[in-house]
Amino acid sequence: MLLSLLSLLAQASGPNASSVPSPPARANTMFVAPNGRESGTGRRDDPLSLVAAARQASQPHTSSILTLLAGVYDLHATVRFDCRDCTVVVQADVKGSAILSGNNCIDTGLLLAGQSITVKNLTLHDFRANGIKLGSVGAATISGNEIYDIHSVEWSQGGIVGMQQVDNVTVVGNTIHDTGYSAILFTSSPEGALRNVHIAANTVARTCQVMSDCGAIYVGGRSLRTVGTVIERNHIQDYAKPGLQGKGIYLDDGLSDAVVCNNVIAGSGDFAIQIHNGHGNVISQNTIDATGSQQPVLFQWSKGFDMGPMNNNVFRGNTITLRQDQQGQLVRYIQPNSALVLKENTIQVR
Repeated sequence: MLLSLLSLLAQASGPNASSVPSPPARANTMFVAPNGRESGTGRRDDPLSLVAAARQASQPHTSSILTLLAGVYDLHATVRFDCRDCTVVVQADVKGSAILSGNNCIDTGLLLAGQSITVKNLTLHDFRANGIKLGSVGAATISGNEIYDIHSVEWSQGGIVGMQQVDNVTVVGNTIHDTGYSAILFTSSPEGALRNVHIAANTVARTCQVMSDCGAIYVGGRSLRTVGTVIERNHIQDYAKPGLQGKGIYLDDGLSDAVVCNNVIAGSGDFAIQIHNGHGNVISQNTIDATGSQQPVLFQWSKGFDMGPMNNNVFRGNTITLRQDQQGQLVRYIQPNSALVLKENTIQVR
């Protein structure tokens, strides 16, 4: 953990140091428990409540490691970390042993804003909208968490959600299942931007169970300043109830120049991958079992989010399994103003 913290501090001395906080070299370690006290010292034998620890960790010019001891944390309100000039790590003492429950009574478990925030190895479940939500965040890592039973009855909700201004965020090694809308979702308005969002090695199942026009992993690119999206090595299973227009990976609203590679997509849903109005996206080396879907790929242009012609979208080196009745139906086009470039794909029929 200390090595991880020192790595974060080293990044702050790089060429972009002016936009990254410079916390003190020594982190303040606080222990947190379900029965922790508001006035606790933060020692293991005198832990803080989660709300009190979050408040302390959000103070400017601080560097904090919050270790959540085992137990069920019944949340009565969203826990907020607003780290505008600080560094904070929120972690379970033992992976999966710290369980944050919303009891389907509050919208969001953790709300993160600011710079240099890590959340790892927690369990979150039973929230009405989101497990973890990031808004105006830079240099954040969400890793090793299990998130499930996120009921999500509106668009732009899910297990892990990033909105508006998101820079240098990594979502890696999480298990997310049973969500009303997306498992992982990043989007912004034209005034915002998503920069360098990396979604890797997550396991996702039974998403898009309530809302339509959904992606198990969804990234929307309404802003021309959105760059550097990488979606790789994720395993996506049963990504939507049939008929809800659900996709395994959904590049929406003009998202461009994304790299989508080495993912596994299988089970029920409508389309394994959708590209909507983007250009320069590369979809490669994925394994897609489309036997439980309508077709492997939906390629769509529509008015409203026109980022120019849908040129240079490439679907290359993928392995696709089709049903007998799907032969010759690799891509469904809706009002395309350019064709998807297909190269060196392997098609299997069963």
